[in-house]
Amino acid sequence: MAGFVVVVAMGGDLADVRLWARELDAVHERFVHRFSRSEPRESALACMRGLIAPLQRKNGWTLAEEAGHAGPDRIQRMLNRIDWDADEVLGDVRRYVVDNLGDPDAVLVVDDTGFLKKGTRSAGVRRQYSGTAGRTENSQVGVFLAYATDRGRTLIDRRLYLPTFWTDDRDRCRRAGIDDDVAFETKVAMAKAMVRRAITDKIPFRWMTADAAYGFSKNRRSELERADVFHVMATTRHDTVVTRWAIDHSVHDLFNGLARQKRKRRSCGSGAHSLADLRLGTRRGAALAPTRPPPLGDRPPQHQPARGGLLLHRLLPCRDHPGRADPHRGQPMGHRGMLP
Repeated sequence: MAGFVVVVAMGGDLADVRLWARELDAVHERFVHRFSRSEPRESALACMRGLIAPLQRKNGWTLAEEAGHAGPDRIQRMLNRIDWDADEVLGDVRRYVVDNLGDPDAVLVVDDTGFLKKGTRSAGVRRQYSGTAGRTENSQVGVFLAYATDRGRTLIDRRLYLPTFWTDDRDRCRRAGIDDDVAFETKVAMAKAMVRRAITDKIPFRWMTADAAYGFSKNRRSELERADVFHVMATTRHDTVVTRWAIDHSVHDLFNGLARQKRKRRSCGSGAHSLADLRLGTRRGAALAPTRPPPLGDRPPQHQPARGGLLLHRLLPCRDHPGRADPHRGQPMGHRGMLP
């Protein structure tokens, strides 16, 4: 199933878009050979220009108008009918990202987001929870892998989430252009596949992080631990983790059982909705994990004594005082998935 893949660094002033034109041509040159004819090559560049243009809405019609086309047919034909491989183009763009933003201190970030839709024919669309809307809406949901460095941040991988409502109806899938070999995958499985691919492709990074929707998966945390990937994964207070003393130890009990001298509180600054404070805790005087761990390939073997672990507790705002952190409310997170 063909699909359009373009990765543009997020952030910056839209007034500077015109200054990006030369670099946009350089990105286009990375994958122009994936199209056998000149028309889809030109349509791909026109689509990219439209995607970074300061348009109020972005769809086939508005992108065509921005490109000076009489209608959306050329861009839609490139997206839906021309034979090209979206994954190959994604690989070309990822190499461009590494060449320009590659950093051994980079962070991989997994998250999903929803795209509100009105119809029922778009692949994967149905009434489901959308983080964009903050409620259940008719939407598509995509799982994304972001690459963040001091020099910029961008998306380097993506998966379209297909609920069983879709994968159990092969006729519906065929009408939407979804191949018969595309089976149901959970969002966690999609995240696993994207991180594995980044490791296989030797994308330089130091940390991987995700929210509780992905951190709650014990299998995911264990796989990262076995792969020797440093990570900070959010989870819920009801989750259990492996420690030196127990196979399954309640996260909530672990934090509440810490002696006062083993806790540290650090402010991360103001978040989008509240103060972002962290409580950090260690057990039995174990050293805190280094803030800048050694690069991949230079790390000591798993479970070495030098390996510190952190129990992090993100404080949430008081219900009565949104600007003030409530010590009784929070969300636990674990560094490296293993507590000391």
